[in-house]
Amino acid sequence: MPILLILLLLLLPGCQSNQEKDQSPQPTSQQKLSETQVMQQNITPILFELPSQALQVWRNFKTQKPALVLFSENPFLAPIPQPLKKSVKDLIATGSAEDFTRQASLQRVNPVLLSQQTLSAAIDSQLISEIVWYFPTRSPLAEFKVQNFSKLLVKAGFLSDEEAAQLTRAEEGIFEGRVRGIPLRVVHPLAALPEISQPVLLHIDLGYFRGLFKNSVSTPLYNLLHETALLLRDTQWPTLAVSLSYSNEGGNYALETRFLIKDLAQLLENPQIIDGQMPKNWQNRKEALFSKDFYQESKAQQLMLQSAEQSPLDASVQYDAYRVLIETGQNKEAFEQLDKVVALDPGYAEEYLSLAQTGFEKGWNDQTLQLLDKAIAAMPYNPLIPLHKADLLLEMGKKQAALEIYERQQQLPWSTIYYPEMSNSLKNLIHNLGETENKSAEPKTHQQE
Repeated sequence: MPILLILLLLLLPGCQSNQEKDQSPQPTSQQKLSETQVMQQNITPILFELPSQALQVWRNFKTQKPALVLFSENPFLAPIPQPLKKSVKDLIATGSAEDFTRQASLQRVNPVLLSQQTLSAAIDSQLISEIVWYFPTRSPLAEFKVQNFSKLLVKAGFLSDEEAAQLTRAEEGIFEGRVRGIPLRVVHPLAALPEISQPVLLHIDLGYFRGLFKNSVSTPLYNLLHETALLLRDTQWPTLAVSLSYSNEGGNYALETRFLIKDLAQLLENPQIIDGQMPKNWQNRKEALFSKDFYQESKAQQLMLQSAEQSPLDASVQYDAYRVLIETGQNKEAFEQLDKVVALDPGYAEEYLSLAQTGFEKGWNDQTLQLLDKAIAAMPYNPLIPLHKADLLLEMGKKQAALEIYERQQQLPWSTIYYPEMSNSLKNLIHNLGETENKSAEPKTHQQE
C-alpha cells in the first residue's frame, strides 16, 4: 500500500494543480435519475475535471441518503479548515458550475474547497449516509492488514486516531469503521463485492486505474478498463447517478491515460460494448500500446495516426497523434496539433505547462513564454501561471514586464488559509525590484565616473 505515502504529498499546501475549464455537461439542481443497475442498463455519467465538482451531482440526492461508493486511490477525506466550513456548505448548497470552477481547487487565488476534501464536504453537508471505498491496491489479500492501513490513513490526515482505532476487519479484504459519524467500508479489489441495500452514488476517479496499474505488460490499461466494467456489472447496486473525474490537474496523472475516463463513460452509456466488438479507436490504441511494449514503434505510430484521421473530434486520439509528432521530432507540427487538442478538450492544456518546463530547462525562453501564454488563456482561473511567466521574464532581464505581472497578482485576494504569505511575498518582491530599478537609474557621481 505504498501509494498512500504519495497521498501525503497531495495534502501539502504547496501542491499545485494546473488543469481547468470543465467542458462536461453540468447538472442542474432539478436533475433526477431513477435507480439503475450499472453496466446492465444504460446510464449517462457526468464527467468532471476534479472530484470536488462532483458535489454538484451528489447534492441533488441528499433527501435519499445514498451511500457513496468511491473507486479511487485517494479517499478525499482530508479535513476542511474550520474557518472555511460555512463557505464550503454554502458552495455545496447553492454554488453554480462557475462557482465550483472558481472555488473548488487549490489552483485558485482564494480556494474554498480542495479535491482532497470532497468526501469530508459531502459528510458535513449530510449528502451521504455511508462511504464504501473500493481501494485499488496490488497487494495480496493476506498483506492487507487493518493495523498498517489505519496508521497510514491517520498519517495522511484522513482519519483521526479514534476513527482509526474503530477500523476493524469485517471479513477477508474488507475493513469497517466510522468516519465523521457515518459508516465506512474499505474494500480490497480481490474481496467479495459488498452488498449495498440503500441507493448508491458511484464516483470513479482516474486514480483508481493508477492504483491497479503495475506495468503495461502485466496490467494493460484496456484490460483494467474491461475488468472494471465487468466488476460494475456484477454489483447490482441500485445506482442513482455516476460521476467520473479526470484529475489530471497538476500532473497528478499522465495525460496519456485521460482516455480511460472518457472510454469508461462510453461503456456506461453503452454497456453492450463489453460483450461485443471494441470500437475501432480502442482496438487501435490497445494494439499500439502493445506494439510499443515490444519496440514496434513504427507500427504503434501508424495506428495512432490512423485513429486521429478517422476521428477528428476525439481529443484523446488527437492527443495520441500529437505524441507521435513529438516522438518523431516534428515539433512545429506537434505544437499546432496540441492547439487543436486543447480546443477539443481544455483538460489537455496541462501539456503546455509540461512543455514550458522542458523549454525552461533547455533555455528556450521565447518558446517557453509562448507556451505559458497559451496555458494562461486555457486556464484563466489559475493565478500561479502568470507568476511563472513573471519569474521567467525576470530571469531574462525584462524587469519591467515582470514587475507589471507581480503588481497585478499582488492585488488579488489571496487566501489567508492556503496562501497566507503570498501577498506579502509579492509586495516585498515588488519593493525590492523597485529599489533595484531606482538604484540603476541614479545618476553617477563624478568619482564613480
